[in-house]
Amino acid sequence: MKKSLLVACGLVIVLAAGAQNSAKYVNKKPVVNAYETPKAATMPAPVVQRKKPLVITNAAISDVTLGCANNILGGWTKCGRAILSYCPAVSALTLIHRSGPAAPCSDGSAGSGYYMFDVSKDGGTTWNPTPSLGPISNSAVYTGRYPAGEIYNPTGNTNADSAFIAYHGASTYNNGGTWNAYHTGAAVLGKPSSWSEQIDVFDTTVNYAGYIPDAMMIDNNGIAWVSDIENAGVGNGSAQYDTLILRKGTWSAANRRYTFATTKVQFGYYPGFYAMSNVAFYGSTGYLAAIANADITFSSDSSMYLTVWKSTDAGATWGAAHKISMDVNTEMSTTGVKYGAAFELDGSVDKNGKYHVNMTIAPAYMTTGSITTKPGTYGQFSIITDGTTDTKKLLAKPQTFRGVYDKTNGYSEDLRGQIAETMAGDKMFYVWFETDTASWVPDTSLHGSYNVNPDAWVRMYDVNTGTWDAAKNLTAGTNADGVSKMGYVANWAGQGTCGAGSYQVQLGYQDLMVPGDGSKPGVFHYVGGACVTAVNELENNVFSIGDAYPNPTTGLATISVDLKQNSSLTLDVVNMIGQTVYSTSASNLSIGTHKFAVDASKLNSGVYFYTIKSKDFQITKKLVRD
Repeated sequence: MKKSLLVACGLVIVLAAGAQNSAKYVNKKPVVNAYETPKAATMPAPVVQRKKPLVITNAAISDVTLGCANNILGGWTKCGRAILSYCPAVSALTLIHRSGPAAPCSDGSAGSGYYMFDVSKDGGTTWNPTPSLGPISNSAVYTGRYPAGEIYNPTGNTNADSAFIAYHGASTYNNGGTWNAYHTGAAVLGKPSSWSEQIDVFDTTVNYAGYIPDAMMIDNNGIAWVSDIENAGVGNGSAQYDTLILRKGTWSAANRRYTFATTKVQFGYYPGFYAMSNVAFYGSTGYLAAIANADITFSSDSSMYLTVWKSTDAGATWGAAHKISMDVNTEMSTTGVKYGAAFELDGSVDKNGKYHVNMTIAPAYMTTGSITTKPGTYGQFSIITDGTTDTKKLLAKPQTFRGVYDKTNGYSEDLRGQIAETMAGDKMFYVWFETDTASWVPDTSLHGSYNVNPDAWVRMYDVNTGTWDAAKNLTAGTNADGVSKMGYVANWAGQGTCGAGSYQVQLGYQDLMVPGDGSKPGVFHYVGGACVTAVNELENNVFSIGDAYPNPTTGLATISVDLKQNSSLTLDVVNMIGQTVYSTSASNLSIGTHKFAVDASKLNSGVYFYTIKSKDFQITKKLVRD
């Protein structure tokens, strides 16, 4: 992932088959996935979306509007590209993006190919006034696109003004439309006008022709790392799909920027199938990874899998490719299903030198283009590997896989799994962006769904104890509820504005200023106060539940239950003085998703609590009757 591992920084019951009644899944037609280039959707995006809650129940979470870019591609990022960076040592945050010269951005730039940034020097409490700071690049010569930006903090520095934002992006240098160079540079946080840059033009005669970088990070030795896919030829915009590019950057105090050297790692044979790469380090241990299918003897069809390479000498040498099977039938409680890697990943290395990957694994037909599937048939997974032995962990069975935010051009985003970690490397925070309940627009012609109302979800892993906390919805009941689209997560989690024993996950999202039109400016948001406590509700092996939806409500409120083993469940609803106002139960439920529904029209206005319990475990949440 994007890691700046610097030492200095940081009540009707609706149930599934086998129970009392059969469940009906509400679905939506799929669309073609789009990454950096617009692609046509197979159908328009839904016009009806979930509304924000009428009552803000979590005012501790702030939603801060930052700068904007000329269009959706100004910050529409792959998971590891790192547009949001956090340095705990100086309590600084930066957000890098392309410029927006025209209204409503009007940031003072001369065109849309400049790099701009926003900065907070107090951990996200206050940010620079709009418009964004910059430009910090010379787009008149180096037309910049798709930037990544990380905070470089010089050794011993404790002043945010003296830290740098270091960036790396693609460029159409002197070539009006094709990627033929890398664009790198840096600016001083306390003096944005003080910046320097460099252009590295692709040249196949000197070993490389890149594309649009997938990931950037800065390790704890102050070395910058960037991963990319080899281009089939300079400027032709066609990935080679058999070779990865690894860029190693060394900080130049004289030039006040990174100077990069480029090498290549072959991982297969052309033509393969490729989605994304990642690079991450902690100490001298690092991993390079790719979601691809470059070996048909390992995966005989076109579905993709995860390959990793390990270095134990700060990237000087790399071990052999380690291919990781996507067989998750055991974890998904299925038999004989062919699974494959979906299209995004993010990774981070813990203090013990193990690589953590956050990614979606789905039935193979999904990973080759079709998203026609029912909720719960794919999973958000953690894969932890030391380069030889792997552990797979099902984090959640999301209800929605893909969101389409531009019905004309088909711009889409998937679950966008990302990872943050503590500076000590002992806590890992797996984040993904998913609609929290079955609230998408119904369509009975196809199975599948639109992830158009996402929240930021997190699960914390304790490296010291090897234990997981339960999934937590960070943005439910906030101004970011249901609108956390195109989400991004910073590299580090620190105490931030949270109390002792808690960790703040730094995150944000991008939204269109003109809904449904990705050609118009996109605005960036920072979500502050997203705290995760070390003593969260521990994971249980029986079930998990979603939040009641809608909530508040005057009618039916639906509660989804994800059973991990066959069980019987009871639902009780009580009022503020502890009186039970509704109770029901269901026996012999099978593994999978089930739904309870509370008919709030039969209740008086006020606050209630609903509890779902099995023989050994129970979960209680709040329900508001308007």
